[in-house]
Amino acid sequence: MVWLELWNSGLQLSTGIYGAFFYMLTLFHGLHVLVGLGLLGWLVPQALQPASTPKRGIRIKLASSFWHFVDVVWVMIFVLVYVL
Repeated sequence: MVWLELWNSGLQLSTGIYGAFFYMLTLFHGLHVLVGLGLLGWLVPQALQPASTPKRGIRIKLASSFWHFVDVVWVMIFVLVYVL
């Protein structure tokens, strides 16, 4: 895991603003990924049911939008942390 490698190489919360920013940013992103996976795990059985309701369709669209948001944020984090 990248966190462990960076921690062992000296990038820790106390090493400065970059270390604190890196761990905070990736932690919050990881939490959003877990929320998204939970939403998908909850919605997949509903989506596979034959009868669809408008409420279910809205839930699926919102979960899809949330997941796309998490993807876009991941790309921005990757560029910000690893490329720049």
